[in-house]
Amino acid sequence: MSSGRSKHAPAAFTLVEALLAFGVAFVLMVVLYTLLVSSRRGMVRGEGKLEYIGEANLLFQSLKMDVQALRKAPAWNEAAKELKLDILRVERKPYRAVPERVTYRLESGTIHRRADLTGAAAELEHRRFGLDKLKAFKVTPGALRSAPNITVNLRFEIEADNAPTDFSKVLFLKNLLTDKTWNPLPEP
Repeated sequence: MSSGRSKHAPAAFTLVEALLAFGVAFVLMVVLYTLLVSSRRGMVRGEGKLEYIGEANLLFQSLKMDVQALRKAPAWNEAAKELKLDILRVERKPYRAVPERVTYRLESGTIHRRADLTGAAAELEHRRFGLDKLKAFKVTPGALRSAPNITVNLRFEIEADNAPTDFSKVLFLKNLLTDKTWNPLPEP
């Protein structure tokens, strides 16, 4: 019995079979593209958060070093978004303590740390934190557990999802302001 095809006809796809295969391939490509785009968006968001964690950590380390060398209570100017610290900077040759004022100031998304120096030394001491993405910088003086301290708050905005990322750090001042033996170098 004959099936309608001749024995010598070449085996080929019909138009319906070819369109069906093309449709399935197209749907698979759309699904794969969607997965790749969404995973890339998540990866960018994660990289942004890691960058901000690193920047906040660098700023907090710098603040901690300066707070450990305080001579007087820190001064916070809310209107100017500026923190002024009077510290003792240690010089190695000759070995002595030099009083110095350090200022942390928020300027167009970046916190600038500047020491009151002149000449080439001033540019060497100028540090920048925040990657131009910092939206808020606030310092709050307080007494946590009966110890004088400052609380530093930072806020970054992540571009991928416009979600704020907040960081906060409490730096204690008690030993530095009341204990006169914390630094063996005398004040000049």
